[in-house]
Order: sequence, then structure tokens, then C-alpha cells
Amino acid sequence: MNIFNLIKKDMTVVFSNKSMYMILLLFVPFLVLVLGAEDMNGIYLFSILTFTYMVLYIPFSYEVRDKPNVLIQSLPVKKRDIVISKYISMIISLIMGNIYTFIYLLLIKTLGILDEITIDISIIAFAFVITVFATSILLPAQFKFTSKIANFINMFIYIFFMINAGVLNELYTNLDLSKTSSILLTLSIVAVIYFISLGISIALYKSRKFY
Repeated sequence: MNIFNLIKKDMTVVFSNKSMYMILLLFVPFLVLVLGAEDMNGIYLFSILTFTYMVLYIPFSYEVRDKPNVLIQSLPVKKRDIVISKYISMIISLIMGNIYTFIYLLLIKTLGILDEITIDISIIAFAFVITVFATSILLPAQFKFTSKIANFINMFIYIFFMINAGVLNELYTNLDLSKTSSILLTLSIVAVIYFISLGISIALYKSRKFY
């Protein structure tokens, strides 16, 4: 089982989960209701963050019940490949989250629910930064702890970001990602965080014992 097949397996698990479709259907209208239709940047950010979180979270949540790690450990697949597949899935889900959010917002605008969609280009970069940062915390926890503990930690992290929307908005303003130099610097820092997280996850998973 190579990295591509591991990613395919996770995506199959995600999109065969009925709760994922409920979230995809209801979450953007929920954000419009909570944040207000005028806060399009906030809606865009949290839609992408939630989408990526769910894509990464659902396969891990199955470990609590089905313990697929027992089967995977018996297959000719390296632990390093399992970790790498999750980090590639992070980037794939980010891209998918952008596409999903844009199409959904365009749809509800067409239906007359929103009068106007105004999304700053810089919010796309900021959503990428925040999502990679958050999931770079999520993944090492999943590879270090049991599924129940890791899921609790990561749900706490997700809620923390949600209830600190105002802080994120202030951070977004201060970063000034409208400048190319700021974008490149920020993305470089995030890339470092991403690869450090990847290295930590590989080390944690290699040393993890399954019983």
C-alpha cells in the first residue's frame, strides 16, 4: 500500500461518512448566521479550516471503534508513509476546501441569500496559514496519543480557534498580506512549521506502540 493508496483510503472514509455531508450542507449558512453576511473573510476562513479539520479528523476518529491501525501495521507499509500521506491530505483538503467554499458562496449568492461576495485575495493566503498552523498541531497529537485523547485535544484546539475569531481578525489585519513580501515571508514561516510538524509526527509514530 503506497502513499497514494493511503490517501485514497482516507478520502473514501471521509466521503462515505454521512456527518461530513451534513456539515458541508449546513456549516456555511451557520457561519453566515453567526458571523453575519458582511464578514465574508471570517466565513471564508472558518469554512476552509473546518473542511480541512474534518477531512483529517474523520479517518482518525474511526480508530476509536475499528482500530484500523492494527490492520495497517500488518501490511507492507512504512509508518513514515502513513504520516506523509496525512500531511499530503492536509494540502489536498485545503485545496478542496477553497473550491467548496467558493462554489457554496457563489451558489447562495445566486439564490439571493447573499447580496454580494467580496473576498480579499489576502484572506486566501491567511486561511492557508491558519489552517496549516492548526493542523500542524493536530497531526502530531494524533500520532502520539490514543485516538480518544488526541481527538479531545484537537477538538479543544478547533474550538479555541473558533472562539478567538476576533483575535484572528486582528492578526489578519496586522499581517497585511496584501503585500507580496509579507505573503512570501509568512508562507516561508508556515512551510517551516509544516515540515517541523511532519518530522515530529514521523518520530512520534515510529516510536509509538500499539497494543
